Amino acid sequence: MNYYQKQLFQGGIALLAALVIVVYLTPLSDSDTQNADTPPSPSSQEISVNRNLSSLVTLVRHKPKRIQRGYIVVPVHEAEEVLLMNRRGKVLHHWPVDAARFRLLKNCRGLVVHGTRWGMKQARWKKLLNEIREYKWNGDIAWKYRTDTSIHHDVRRLPSGNTIFLQEEIQERPANMGTITRKIKGDLIKIISRKGRVAWRWNSFNHLSLTSCGWKGCDPILEGTQVKEKVRDWTHGNTVQVLPENKWYSDGDERFRPGNILYMPRNFWTAMIIDRETKDVVWRYEGRRETKDTHGLTRGHEAHMIPPGYPGEGNILIFDNGHQLRRPYSRALEMNPQTKEIVWSYQDKDEFFSRAAGALQRLKNGNTLVSEDIKGHIFELTPEKEIVWEVDLPYRTARAKYYPTNWCEKLEELS
Repeated sequence: MNYYQKQLFQGGIALLAALVIVVYLTPLSDSDTQNADTPPSPSSQEISVNRNLSSLVTLVRHKPKRIQRGYIVVPVHEAEEVLLMNRRGKVLHHWPVDAARFRLLKNCRGLVVHGTRWGMKQARWKKLLNEIREYKWNGDIAWKYRTDTSIHHDVRRLPSGNTIFLQEEIQERPANMGTITRKIKGDLIKIISRKGRVAWRWNSFNHLSLTSCGWKGCDPILEGTQVKEKVRDWTHGNTVQVLPENKWYSDGDERFRPGNILYMPRNFWTAMIIDRETKDVVWRYEGRRETKDTHGLTRGHEAHMIPPGYPGEGNILIFDNGHQLRRPYSRALEMNPQTKEIVWSYQDKDEFFSRAAGALQRLKNGNTLVSEDIKGHIFELTPEKEIVWEVDLPYRTARAKYYPTNWCEKLEELS
């Protein structure tokens, strides 16, 4: 072996020894040391992202002994994010999607309808208007369903595994409806299986009169000024719920049979219940309109029956938006659906107003979560109407929702 060969050989031995020492001294990665039951620690990049997203949330009020322990999930317009925050306003997780509706499922996946008012102007989100998507915790797509017209406003996963949602239905305006020829946009309510098979559907054109626009009526000024061929937004449904078990049906009131559909066509200023078997509208709520201060419903969002086991179970909650020209403030309403009497309400004529969007949710402790979406303002109210928790965000939000700490495995890991 000549000199150069010896040098090369010795150098190779030294390099090999150095590599062995480095490998021996280097700590094992998290994935090497964790067993299958240990949740992975968040990466430094993820911690940094969550910290930056937390800067979007301003905690205004927090009375920990008065609030319901758990988490808040809120889609944020323009930020292209769905945030999961704790009750101190700290973002613990996020999904980088533009969501008009986001529901966290029991498997910790997010069921999403895309198409916020901002997102509809962005090509990457606009192309998803016809889709429902189910996102994994890490943001990967687990399931999707695509149809031929826009899916909008609401989607829910049912106990059967089927999915209920709202879809646009556009038809030509009948010739006997005035001289202006244009299309009319109504709603389909559809229930589909996991494989996309339609299990049930309801078409507003088949069961509502085109000459009716609820108690609001069809505005003759609007009708006369719309441009030829423009699509008339007739129903504008924004909420759909399959009725849960309830005391009204148990007492013999067939209108509230579990499985019937609660539907909110915003442009009717009316909430409706649809009989699942006959598809007829069997119940309506429009509010009271006897005096200047009782305008009845004005627009309205998130009509839903409080589920069993929650204070007020069987009553119906409605976010009553108001309108700049009629009643420029919003109301949170809880109503007995049999008597149609308001049993609880909240309003603040100076501070509480979301002319569109908005949501309510009854919590186990009797408090109510309110999502004042136009302002990006979310707060929790006691039955005595005291605000015990609130946050502000710099953008419009999309129906914030509360989830308990034991809702799904990932939330339990965060607790």
